[in-house]
Amino acid sequence: MQLQHKLTPFIWYQSGAEDAVAHYLRVFGADQSRVLHTQHWGENSPGPAGGVMLQHFELLGLQMTAFNGGPYFKLNEAFSLTVACADQAEIDHLWEQLPAGGGQAQACGWVKDAWGLHWQIIPAQWFSMIRDPDAARVQRVFQALWTMHKIDLAALQRAYDGTDMSDARTLATERLLPAPPKRVWQAFADPAQLARWWGPEGFTNEFETCDFREGGAWRSTMIGPDGARYANESRFGALLPRQRIVVDHVSPPRFVLTVTLEAEGGGTRVGWSQCFETAELRQALQAICIPANEQNLDRLARVLAAGAP
Repeated sequence: MQLQHKLTPFIWYQSGAEDAVAHYLRVFGADQSRVLHTQHWGENSPGPAGGVMLQHFELLGLQMTAFNGGPYFKLNEAFSLTVACADQAEIDHLWEQLPAGGGQAQACGWVKDAWGLHWQIIPAQWFSMIRDPDAARVQRVFQALWTMHKIDLAALQRAYDGTDMSDARTLATERLLPAPPKRVWQAFADPAQLARWWGPEGFTNEFETCDFREGGAWRSTMIGPDGARYANESRFGALLPRQRIVVDHVSPPRFVLTVTLEAEGGGTRVGWSQCFETAELRQALQAICIPANEQNLDRLARVLAAGAP
């Protein structure tokens, strides 16, 4: 075995490194990937004698080492591998297969596999889009990406071209609130605070879970003034501290809520954009959602004006 590059990623797995490598070879195809070398633990070594210590492998031309290091260090989002996908079919395949067996899909094209390694499933076209000298084009592409979980290449292209029809699907408003962005962010991030103001006037909330992190689940029941109960399931998308919050409402009616925070004077200019799956759904719900969104911001303003709980 001969190293092809001076730099080679060395990935520490708590256990099962060889299983992870076998999974990657199945996902990417043996014609594009291979195991180059397997090293076993010897006698009087930190690992079990005869067990796999590491595997050196090649994936899409990149050589890497997978190491069974034990429970001392854990993989996290600080390190990820980016796959530049040729088309939507490849995005769909990797999005489904890489997290199979216990992994998790996350926001903005990220997935975590069952061993904790993070991957960014990104279209190759993305890299040329964000290098465009037209700043408006680049901004539109980022705005579109921040609302996505799995990347929709056609939607990114429409945003890049300026032909995105999301305006026909979107209800938007904004409000200057009497608190700095840090305080507004806390009103979202703390489930106890969020439950105090979320929803239209007269509604209360029961939160089953509210995991405020990218990819985190948010399951709750909203209780109307008449006692009617409305189950809701959402997932947090892109979270940019004190700047942006994206919520993917996955139960019907399906929509993505993007909240932006911008310091203005001593307060925060809050942008509130609710993008529905279709223009028809927006049309059907706007009579309910427009006043509900304003009431939601009214309630948030009162919580902020009252100070920290």
